[in-house]
Amino acid sequence: MKNNILKFTLLLFMAALTIVGCKKKEGCTDPAAPNYDAEAKKSCKDCCEDYSYGTPVQDTASINLISPTAGATYNNADTVYVTASITKSKEMHGYEYTLKKVSDQSLVTSGSNQSHSKSYSINDFWVNNVTAHTEMELTLTVFLDHDHSSDQIIKRTIHCHP
Repeated sequence: MKNNILKFTLLLFMAALTIVGCKKKEGCTDPAAPNYDAEAKKSCKDCCEDYSYGTPVQDTASINLISPTAGATYNNADTVYVTASITKSKEMHGYEYTLKKVSDQSLVTSGSNQSHSKSYSINDFWVNNVTAHTEMELTLTVFLDHDHSSDQIIKRTIHCHP
């Protein structure tokens, strides 16, 4: 009887040790994040930080600005396509793009979408009608929140010839 109690106690002790030992530590499992936890075995929800713009930003958007390509040259009457796809796991608060002359920051064309969504597609264009050689800058701003504290911005410079 004493032997059975000892076996039962040992079995119970081993079962408790297995349960406690198998509990996975939760934390940031992204090695690129500044708050990466090498001991974490279970990823926490939205806890990994990204310091790409100097402030912690969580859950950034994926922006694929297809055109125009940086440094592209456009001649008179060429069509300058503005093509991009933007996705994020959480709802965003819109985007805007502007195409401005670098010399005086005058607006050439722009577009925006202020609706809330997890994805946007931009398919727009402008026909080059400049009368002198002009450097242009395209700025695409994605609004991740209402107060614009974590906007993502991409800029591209292109060359337009008359």
